[in-house]
Amino acid sequence: MYSYCFNFVTVRAIIITSFFLFTAENLLGQADMVPFFNLNSAVSVYDFLKTMRVKKIIAQYNDDNINLSRGELSKLLDEIESKRDLLSSTEKILLERYKLTYREELIEDKELSTVLIDGAENFGYRLGDMFFSDKEKFFYFRRLSDKSTLFIDMMGNGTNPYQFSPNSGRTSMIWDGGFRARGTLKGNLGYALAFYKGFLRGDRELMLLARPILKANFKFVENIDAFASYDFTEGYIRYETDPEEDFHLSVQFGREDIRYGLGYGSRLVWSGESPAPDMLKFNLSYGALHYSQVHLSVPGDFSFNRLDNFTKYFAIHRVKLAFTELFDIGIGDIVVYSDRGIDFAYLNPFLFYKFAEQSLQDRDNGLMFFDIQTHFFKNLEFQATFLMDETPDFGNINRFSNKWAYQIGAFLYEPFGLENFSAVFEYTYIRPYVYTHWNPKNVYSSWGIGSGHRLQPNSDELYARLNYNLSDRIRFQFEAARSRHGRNRLAPDGSILENVGGDIRVPYRPVDPENAPFLAGVLHRGVLLGGEITFEPWKNYLLNFRYQFRSDRNTETNALEESSIFVFRFGFEY
Repeated sequence: MYSYCFNFVTVRAIIITSFFLFTAENLLGQADMVPFFNLNSAVSVYDFLKTMRVKKIIAQYNDDNINLSRGELSKLLDEIESKRDLLSSTEKILLERYKLTYREELIEDKELSTVLIDGAENFGYRLGDMFFSDKEKFFYFRRLSDKSTLFIDMMGNGTNPYQFSPNSGRTSMIWDGGFRARGTLKGNLGYALAFYKGFLRGDRELMLLARPILKANFKFVENIDAFASYDFTEGYIRYETDPEEDFHLSVQFGREDIRYGLGYGSRLVWSGESPAPDMLKFNLSYGALHYSQVHLSVPGDFSFNRLDNFTKYFAIHRVKLAFTELFDIGIGDIVVYSDRGIDFAYLNPFLFYKFAEQSLQDRDNGLMFFDIQTHFFKNLEFQATFLMDETPDFGNINRFSNKWAYQIGAFLYEPFGLENFSAVFEYTYIRPYVYTHWNPKNVYSSWGIGSGHRLQPNSDELYARLNYNLSDRIRFQFEAARSRHGRNRLAPDGSILENVGGDIRVPYRPVDPENAPFLAGVLHRGVLLGGEITFEPWKNYLLNFRYQFRSDRNTETNALEESSIFVFRFGFEY
């Protein structure tokens, strides 16, 4: 069955890609993607683009559907360049540094960049540039033709977490490194293959506090090697074209970390806090109309019994109308399904998945969502998302079937004339049983980690984050959150005494009360405080210092659990 699904999706991707190849009129120069996580600069280019949109320097930025290709990013940098006079001094320097990183025509300027392997200068000179210069660095670059390129990037990290509480003095070390081969063929077809391997020494629980994604890595969970280790791999092919002005098409097949839907902190639709999915992704933009469709393949809950392991699928599509000076408004729907191959209904771009799911005998987990993002004011943006897991029954607001969530937030940039300063504020409300499903294989998760918001159902959170770019090389960040969560009441042996819809793994059962009031059960109050400094001593090398404090109080017993850690991280990517 898996072979059939793989072949079907692959053939569909090839057919669509071939169609674009033969109908394209306008070729873009860089079709490979800019990873959401990168170690190229102290200020992420995605953070920079977001502030430029809120500042109304650029007219459109789809932060609800990232990542971007380098060609798309280059166009946005050109748009920012055209309004250079409106930028702060730090923003101007950042713009120049991003142009150096993402504009291929500057690579062969030896005053600005250096290539370690196969470069033109003396090898010793190039090696010195890689470690001690402020040039843009490339491990390997070859221009295959006018519109075809090959890059090989090298990546490395060293992470040292140290715990202050509850067990002061616990520490561990994490090292990883790898490569990414990427580039563009014939101007339109982007490709990438990435792999990195990591080794760990010290306390495993502390490692998970520093790198939570490790709980979804087989090598780390298996833990049978002499040294604890982990590895990740990603790769894709992607085709994009502009058939005419203001008309953009792209299709992508492969594995890549993505974010989907709105959200300043954790997102309700697809937060990206679970492992990178395998996917078929299609985007279309034509004027104010934006359409996107993703079909994701992810692992189910992990079991050491391989016969219990399974694959589940997420089908998501969304239509958005973007009015540059007013607002963007979107509607989308989602289906989570398993225990069969790819379902043709969920590949249909012109179908409401939620209602199609009912016509397919109501066996899958269907959701819908609505969102809006405003552009009325310069330097101030509001956004909101409403997610429905079932059809609401407003006549009985506490009924278990009222599975919905919402999120509202604001983004403020340069308040009171404070240049290079931003603040976000966000409130998230998730009713009982949201993301759950009567079929445990259709829970809204990957590897057992929630794929939506990081909160469990029957929770809410008030979140704030402050960012300040002291310069183009130094960035400060502070975040704080207060949360409430109604937990299921458990017996000492872990069995459920009272199900209040507070666990994504436990759906409503016939034995449970029909009423499910918000925050019923054992009420826990949580606090998150964190601060970090990112410093770029010279280009492509980053130092990150992060402190994080968490607390969780059981309001019934007044029991308090606290944890505080400091994490130092050194990394490079070129």
